[in-house]
Amino acid sequence: MTFDTNVIEAFNENAQKYFERFKKDHQYHGWYLELGSHIENGSRVLDLGCGPGLLINHLIKQKPDCQFLGIDMSEQMIALAKKHVASTQLNAQLSAEFRVMNAMDINDISGYFDVICNAFLIPYLPPKDSFQIIEHSCKKLKPNGLLFLTWIVLPSLEREKSVSSDGQHSLTMYYHPIETIQKLLERYGLKTLFMNQQVEPTSQKTEVCLIAQN
Repeated sequence: MTFDTNVIEAFNENAQKYFERFKKDHQYHGWYLELGSHIENGSRVLDLGCGPGLLINHLIKQKPDCQFLGIDMSEQMIALAKKHVASTQLNAQLSAEFRVMNAMDINDISGYFDVICNAFLIPYLPPKDSFQIIEHSCKKLKPNGLLFLTWIVLPSLEREKSVSSDGQHSLTMYYHPIETIQKLLERYGLKTLFMNQQVEPTSQKTEVCLIAQN
């Protein structure tokens, strides 16, 4: 399974708008700070569907000696991530790498990680593929590794048709119940360290953040 081409095209065409919208948005900063408080110095961190590198940029400021890898299917998002993250770093040696890559191909990345982030990626994937990417993430964690998940919940719907911010692309959004995700993590031996919910201001849908450890 690969991502809907409409999703990739939408993010490519709206990458700069996305970056401008969220670069000064503080609604997720508390979650980022919470994640950073659990990350040990020198950790290897993978961000799946990294977009323009906003999460990695926040984590680098908290944990500058960690090694970060961000992957995304959108070439324009990766270009922004490389530019944005590099411009904020004072060190000559940048501790972040970005690649154009399908997050479903996580097993093609060599080695294991202390932290794997999956921020608002599974809303674009049906249950089978969402569960697969979570399973592969769990298996790519080192002992005591952390999994950071954020997604959207809408109890009245499993999925719905939506449109991109520019109105040009039709997208399918998937809403995965919290209990389903928690049971999946338990199956792979992960325990929840932190969970928080907040209402999305524009749609009244619920956004969920969960940090789990193996």
